[in-house]
Amino acid sequence: MTLNIFLSLLIMCGVFGIEDDEGKTLSVMGDSVTLNNNLTEIQGFNVIQWRFGSEGSPIAVIDAGEAEMKSVSVREGDSVTLQTDITELHGDELIVWRFGGERKLIAKSDMETKSSPLHENTDEGFRDRLQLNDQTGSLTIKNMKNADSGLYTVKISSSKQMINKRFIVTVSGSGVSPGAVAGIFVVFLLVIVILVFYCCCKIFARMLQEKMKTVIVRRGDDVTLHTDADIEEEDQILWTFEAQDARIAEIREGTRETFDGADGIFTDKLMLDETGSLTFRNIETEHTGVYILQIKRRYKRMWHQCKRFTVIVNDRTISVMEGDDVTLNTGIELNEVKQIKWLFGDEHMRGPIAEMNGETGEIFTYEGKADGRFKNRLKLDHLTGSLTIKNISPEHTGFYERQITHCKRTTYTILMVSVSERTISVEEGKNVTLEIDSEIQKDDQILWMFGAEEFLIAQIKGETRETHDVSDGGFRNRLKLEESGSLTISNITTEHTGAYKAQIISHGRTSYKKFKVVMIAEYVPVKKGDDVTLHTDSKIQNNDQIRWIFGDKTLIAEIKEGTGEITTYDDVLDGRFRGRLKLDEQTGSLTITNFRTEHTGLYKMKINRSAEKSKNKSFDVFARVMMISEGEEMNGNEVNESVAVPNSLANRDNLDVVNEQH
Repeated sequence: MTLNIFLSLLIMCGVFGIEDDEGKTLSVMGDSVTLNNNLTEIQGFNVIQWRFGSEGSPIAVIDAGEAEMKSVSVREGDSVTLQTDITELHGDELIVWRFGGERKLIAKSDMETKSSPLHENTDEGFRDRLQLNDQTGSLTIKNMKNADSGLYTVKISSSKQMINKRFIVTVSGSGVSPGAVAGIFVVFLLVIVILVFYCCCKIFARMLQEKMKTVIVRRGDDVTLHTDADIEEEDQILWTFEAQDARIAEIREGTRETFDGADGIFTDKLMLDETGSLTFRNIETEHTGVYILQIKRRYKRMWHQCKRFTVIVNDRTISVMEGDDVTLNTGIELNEVKQIKWLFGDEHMRGPIAEMNGETGEIFTYEGKADGRFKNRLKLDHLTGSLTIKNISPEHTGFYERQITHCKRTTYTILMVSVSERTISVEEGKNVTLEIDSEIQKDDQILWMFGAEEFLIAQIKGETRETHDVSDGGFRNRLKLEESGSLTISNITTEHTGAYKAQIISHGRTSYKKFKVVMIAEYVPVKKGDDVTLHTDSKIQNNDQIRWIFGDKTLIAEIKEGTGEITTYDDVLDGRFRGRLKLDEQTGSLTITNFRTEHTGLYKMKINRSAEKSKNKSFDVFARVMMISEGEEMNGNEVNESVAVPNSLANRDNLDVVNEQH
């Protein structure tokens, strides 16, 4: 109706014409006129455009077709995108999205006027769930709900095109489909099978482990592999060496016999006793391997594998200091060697860390093995296959197995590497020098660091030498860099004890030296039954905290910070200190009354002060042993006394000061 009125107004103002392919012309004046398009039916998606005048200016556009329909299925809670199939918008489009039979507006964007891209209908519950793509006009609906099922339409109009699309969206419940249920059931059965298989493997492995025994022996020692079985007179005993797949000893019909083995490695080495136990005399590294004991009873026809022994011959123990490099030598040249393999770990979990193919010269290092502890630390010599571990640390302590395959024979060697700290004990007030034992070149750089935080305290870079006063001024006027790069600490106190590390950078290679500096404890001998006082050599200040530790970590007395409250914990360690501990409220010194042998040990004192550095002190207190010299008699209470040095003094490196944070 609106279109007819519009056309009538135009006709009243002049002649209106339309031409088709036949070029028809109509003339009318003052009346209405209908311009027929001579189409009997509009099919598919059509746009009819009417134009007027010689310039062909458009005056009306009719969308007379049904928009194409798409069906979209989505599961509740998922997101869905309704695609317009437009690759790119031109910039003057008007995009309108509607929902439901009521055709409620849910999204609108006028690209030409740059209007807000979304108009959400709160009644339909689309708030915060719609996203309109400004490149294609596609609409994304997030977190779909059952109420979102229905008809969605989009109309995109511009000066160049007009597009209509319709979508029927069906939202299904979030329940699992029958196919998914079947899949889950199959996965469940598979998991059950895997678990059963795993349990069976564990049981089987445990059974093997019960029969497997690992024997570690030093080279040159004698070792006996015991049968631990009741051997009857007519039983047969057979020992085999797995590496050579050959028998090495047997008992048959009461006769005992040993064999030399391949290459005669067991010649004059083996002895078999009447119980079937096998003894190796002066064992060598080439005897490392697995030995199998089998027994055939007189009433059975089959051999029964009774025991397996893994014999590890420890060639030698290599001791190395933390931070150093260590090389495990093969002692051979490659020549006809086919493979050299290095493994690390104990007898239960030993894995490869490096290997070399002697024929091709290929080298492989497995630095990610053993929890990554060997990362950037391993190097194999391409001429000998020797293994170098750089910047070694305590976590590298353990057994290293070397396997050398030559022709058809593999030899095994076990090396024990022990990594220890460089522990330096020093008396309070003395000087100590930390030696790096290396020649310094002109362009070398050395960094000295202290503590767990690795504070930089000194450095050498070329001709430049610097010391840094860190740790609240604790190193002021105490540090000196020697010509060799070593570091000297003068007038040392307890606050200077701890970990030191030197990082040495020379010719692009970085190496480390680590040290642990500990304070020698004050020796305090005490006659049994006497009282002894351990002095703090200090006077209590406000807000001081004083803690006394016995042994490694047992708190036995303290003065609490802020309150000054004195507490003794004399019921610890089975009450050995009960009724014997006293703290001086002026100095914090500790007195132990009626001293006994069980009170012998290391006592550590720490004073925490808010305004100053903490103070530490250690005491090695031991009871005097009363002894009667030969030919003398005890007369009343008169006895000769000699001082017995306790075990704790035999290894001063183990003496340290407490450094706890509270």
